[in-house]
Amino acid sequence: MAGVLRDLLVEREDETAAISAGILPARDGRGTCLVVVGPAGIGKTRLLDEARAMASGADMRVLAARGSHLERGYAFGLVRQLFEGVLRRADAARRERWLSGAAAAAGHLLTTVDGEQQSEMNLLHGLFWLTANICQEGPVLLVVDDLHWGDEPSLRFLAYLQQRLYDMPLVVAAATRPSDPSAAMDLLDFVLTHPECRILQPKPLSPQAADVVLTDMLGEQPEPNLLSACHAAAAGNPLLVTEMARALIVERDSATPVDAVRLRDIGTKAVARRVSVELRRLSPAARPAAEAVAVLGRRADAGHVAAVAALDRVEAHRALNELTSAQILRSGSGEEAAAEFLHPLVRSAVYEQMDPSARVRCHLAAATLLMREGHRTEESASHILCVPNPTGEHAMMLRRAGMEALGKGAPEAAHAYLTHALNGEMSRKERLEALKEAIYAALFVDLEAVLEHLDAALRMIDDPVEVGEFVGLAGVAKVWVGRGDEATRQLVTAISDLPEECDDLRRGLEAMLLGVPLVVVGFDSISQRVEMLRQLPASRTINAALLECMIAGHECYAGDARGLDRARKALAHPQMLEAATRGASASISGYLALTVGDLREGVDANGDLIAEARRRGSLVALSAPLTFRGMGWLRMGELAEAENDLREVIELHRITSMGIAPAIAQGLLAEVLLEQGRIDEASAVIKKLDLPPALLRAGLLYPSLHIQARILAAQGRYEAALEAAVETGKRFAVHNGGNPALVAWR
Repeated sequence: MAGVLRDLLVEREDETAAISAGILPARDGRGTCLVVVGPAGIGKTRLLDEARAMASGADMRVLAARGSHLERGYAFGLVRQLFEGVLRRADAARRERWLSGAAAAAGHLLTTVDGEQQSEMNLLHGLFWLTANICQEGPVLLVVDDLHWGDEPSLRFLAYLQQRLYDMPLVVAAATRPSDPSAAMDLLDFVLTHPECRILQPKPLSPQAADVVLTDMLGEQPEPNLLSACHAAAAGNPLLVTEMARALIVERDSATPVDAVRLRDIGTKAVARRVSVELRRLSPAARPAAEAVAVLGRRADAGHVAAVAALDRVEAHRALNELTSAQILRSGSGEEAAAEFLHPLVRSAVYEQMDPSARVRCHLAAATLLMREGHRTEESASHILCVPNPTGEHAMMLRRAGMEALGKGAPEAAHAYLTHALNGEMSRKERLEALKEAIYAALFVDLEAVLEHLDAALRMIDDPVEVGEFVGLAGVAKVWVGRGDEATRQLVTAISDLPEECDDLRRGLEAMLLGVPLVVVGFDSISQRVEMLRQLPASRTINAALLECMIAGHECYAGDARGLDRARKALAHPQMLEAATRGASASISGYLALTVGDLREGVDANGDLIAEARRRGSLVALSAPLTFRGMGWLRMGELAEAENDLREVIELHRITSMGIAPAIAQGLLAEVLLEQGRIDEASAVIKKLDLPPALLRAGLLYPSLHIQARILAAQGRYEAALEAAVETGKRFAVHNGGNPALVAWR
């Protein structure tokens, strides 16, 4: 009976045929993506096992990974599972060949303990070329189970790879639940809705199939009433059917055997109930060993289990064998020979039954063990995330893990580590440093969290310079969450409170303040500061150049010719490219002013910034220059180039957040399509605009709003077009907008 769950495959002929149809073309160089979607226990893993068997039979290389709750926040965790083992096993010559050229960036991530700091685009590009280089030696199957628990950087890699696998001898086979509260649904949706992705949705077992499974497990055909009860209670779920059978096996010789009525009551509690019964009847070492496996995840080899469970190695080995015989565990599929649970639901049953203090103790032991053995900081830190009140030492570990995750283009994981570090013990100085780190990470993932961290810092400080630094770090996050009044008051106060010698910090804050009236309504009085700021003495600092960019942006809106020359000089600052690629939002206004004022020069300058952003690997920094270069190409009549740039912004936004740039790019793309006579396509693009309420009146979005009037005119709806154009002009004027080169609403 052992292994039935893995070996028996019933009523899955359509799915196995689809898997075969996806795998076979890979031998001829055509890639595809297969995703099995279904609830827990429906047999997704079993179908992936079938894919692995088919691929092995076709002499394909198989690389596998599995998502888990524990490693959900471990940056590139799935990627590491896929590639670290095969790189470690390869000889030096092969490893050098695989990691040559652009793939070298992946080597820094995968072959050293903490890896060189790399940005997201470099890593995605490097991982793609590593995959391509491995595929040069023959077709490859990438298997990723429990994709819904995958870390976001790994999901971005799969999304990035999916765009490019058509001409590769590569099959990606994955499994995911249809909805999970912890899943990165935007990225999963991107993968699942791609035209080259084939979705497999296995159905519940019929009563006849359940009869086959039960007969196979019980060794005899069940009574009709028991069969009916099992099938109804399990709702045809294969895992629950097998768990019902195991309940029958365990208790059929007991004083109160399971009958049809009790089976109906068990229902979806079958897994937890059986686990509880099994652990009670096994040796005393079995429970702590099972709990250690639940905590350790993929590191659950006998030595680690012994250390975390406080057992000697012989006891641990014996307990693991018992748990395997009881079909709670199975031997792992990886090269480390780690134990793993028969199914994630079994792991959940064990983990949720743990005493809370024992759970914390095991996670602390696992973190200490992994750190002592020299594993990556993030692996240990993922355990500390499960400890409510970290010590000072653990808080420092979390901060290190957070900054490492940021360096690898994983702001979501970074923010989780850094936020939890703030629950730990630390000095005032350390806490302020940790808050700065948390604010920086939160700017990429959660603006409300930026404000929470900022408020926490401001409650601790009263020095005007420190206040100014924190307010400057948080930028205009409050504006984007609809708290513009508060944001402007905070910036004005911080500026006025700075001592005279803090001229550079003051200029940086002024640049942020000037950005407010360009993007939200009701703050046009701030624009009156422009004249005073024009009179400041010249300065060679980067903050001074960023302030000049913002002044140029205001002049561009107003149609003031001085903006062009001002933008030229500001963008020529030797640190501008670096500042722009590192997220200095004030630089955007300079690039906009240059593009509007001189199309050729703007296209070239944005091209330089695009090249620098690609070199540094900053996905976010690509959004504005691609959008502005697309606008420049459009105005020059180079429609194919414009469409390429604007579509790239929109596609990148599906992989990682690009702020408001995709909305602007969609409007410009609609204009490109309209210029080509593709009216229906242009209208469809505009209808996809999904703007938060706070941005509906944003000045930078007028290219998107104005194109709606042009589409209406092209459709012959002239009265509606006139009304839309006039409304656009009125709303543009609220931002002191009057430049027809930016919005030709007349």
